[in-house]
Amino acid sequence: MAEKSTDPKLLSRKQFVVLTITLVGGAALEANCSSSGGGGGTGGSGGTGTGGTGTGGTSATGGTTGTGGTSATGGTTGTGGAGTGGTTGTGGSAGGGGGAAGGHAGSGGAGGAAGGHGGGTAGTTGGGGSGATSCTLPLPETQLAVASTDENTHTHSVTVAADTLNATTATTLTTSPVLGSSGPISGSHTHMITLMPSDLATLRGGGTVKILSTAASAPGESHTHTHTYEISCTAIPDGGTN
Repeated sequence: MAEKSTDPKLLSRKQFVVLTITLVGGAALEANCSSSGGGGGTGGSGGTGTGGTGTGGTSATGGTTGTGGTSATGGTTGTGGAGTGGTTGTGGSAGGGGGAAGGHAGSGGAGGAAGGHGGGTAGTTGGGGSGATSCTLPLPETQLAVASTDENTHTHSVTVAADTLNATTATTLTTSPVLGSSGPISGSHTHMITLMPSDLATLRGGGTVKILSTAASAPGESHTHTHTYEISCTAIPDGGTN
């Protein structure tokens, strides 16, 4: 019989058998576990989570839609006036003959106004207008004492000829020197009178005017005086010293 070994590093037969069985059993168990592990296992049930309910923000409200301005209305079309042609002027009679000279023939009537844009026909040119009233030439005149400054102790005369009568602007005339005196004023002197356009028009129309002269005095005398003259288209009664 062999002598037992006393070396602690050596396994006994019993220990070796136990170790072998242990290793073989462990390997078999591991193999068994390995072959039944993948397909047989049951997965855990999924967890049921409850999501929190989110509240959406308030929707923005769009601005009010702008309203378009009112369309402009076009003005109405203007209507052209229908022009009416002027009437034909009526020919006036020529001025009749006066005392020394005949009255001047009236001016021709103005032609009718042209027709309006609507197509009116212009009137034909009128005939001659009526002549001025026939006056006695030179015009009759009488010296009067009307103004407080008028002197009637002597006289002057005023001559209004045809060219003066037909004037259209103011005309100034000079009187004659003293013609006769019955008072203290006897020296030679003259006065002036002015016939305005309105006075001449009155005379041409057959009327009468009264005109006050400028003041004057005889040479060497300090007393000044005036005269008033009544002038007419035709003969008038003598109203003063003449």
